[in-house]
Amino acid sequence: MIFKLILQRNFVIIDQRFLKSGAIASLSPDLILLAFGSRQSYASSKDLDLTVPAFYYPDFFLKTSFPWLQFSDWKIIETKYLINLLNPPAILRSEWMIENQFLFQENFYQLKQLFEQKQLEKAVPYIFAHSHTKMTLNQLKTSLKKALEQLSISSVYLYGCWDSEKGILGLTPEILFEWNNQNTHLVKTMALAGTKKLENANPFSLDRKELFEHQVVVEGICESLASLGKVSIGQRQLLQLPILTHLMTPIEMSLYQPTSFEVLVRALHPTPALGAFPRQKGEEWLCHYQNQLDRNSFGAPVGLSFPEKGIKNCYVAIRNVQWNDQGMKIGAGCGVVSESQLDQEWEELCLKLQAVKNGLDL
Repeated sequence: MIFKLILQRNFVIIDQRFLKSGAIASLSPDLILLAFGSRQSYASSKDLDLTVPAFYYPDFFLKTSFPWLQFSDWKIIETKYLINLLNPPAILRSEWMIENQFLFQENFYQLKQLFEQKQLEKAVPYIFAHSHTKMTLNQLKTSLKKALEQLSISSVYLYGCWDSEKGILGLTPEILFEWNNQNTHLVKTMALAGTKKLENANPFSLDRKELFEHQVVVEGICESLASLGKVSIGQRQLLQLPILTHLMTPIEMSLYQPTSFEVLVRALHPTPALGAFPRQKGEEWLCHYQNQLDRNSFGAPVGLSFPEKGIKNCYVAIRNVQWNDQGMKIGAGCGVVSESQLDQEWEELCLKLQAVKNGLDL
């Protein structure tokens, strides 16, 4: 009880600073890293203070000049205590509107033509649901609390970063890479592709479209890593989440020689799970789609580097809400291949949007 009271007193002091400008990351289901106070931006991981946690928040296309952030204050707190300390008031859920259905349909059929022409094998168009409701401090508290509660029941990772003008908060199931300082030669990643409703998970083994889509992602990741190390592919399995189930294959790489955080990001991102394949032609398609619909940070890499704690992790920024002074938006993408059906892909997008609303209490 004394420990809890101390945490409460300390959090009262940082409460408003953290909520107005801060960052958060789950270190495990039971431990959360909070950062707040004055912030400093850096261009490279080489410039960081290695005794302080650093947050990596570039844009999807890695154009951000200073993607690394470090804060003057930080603390590690148990998830259960933070849940109790947030204590948000009851608020009404926001109203959401999907505005990109025609754009998605048009690009879906254009992709079909690219598949027939053998220019692409897979691509991931995305849509957004928008709300004119702004991200208030009470909504942020509500979303944080709901997200923290998900950590004990789902294989997801909490991430977020915001200031007084804009922000992002999400629960992603997708690892871009995990790289532990205690075993610097071993890099872990995953292929996460193929989606069904939770109650329809069993027919995965009979679904050629989902299996093909997943295999394209496995091959794309292995191809991207081949020059950096020896790649080992694990056994395909089901990753069950609320509402959704995904196909997931763990992948490990033993590095041939030392490398950097940024080299790994550029090798892997975007994987075919959020990008397009083959990679070179896929990058052209991604830029074309971006010109039609700005994704901001949806699907971008988000990372945490904290060498003092042996952490160099990077995740894929999906299942999130982004906000600015105009309101909030949540995004969803779906893997389209030659056998994809428009109505099924649209249903998947809507399910993913609903999963975000539920997971962040929006």
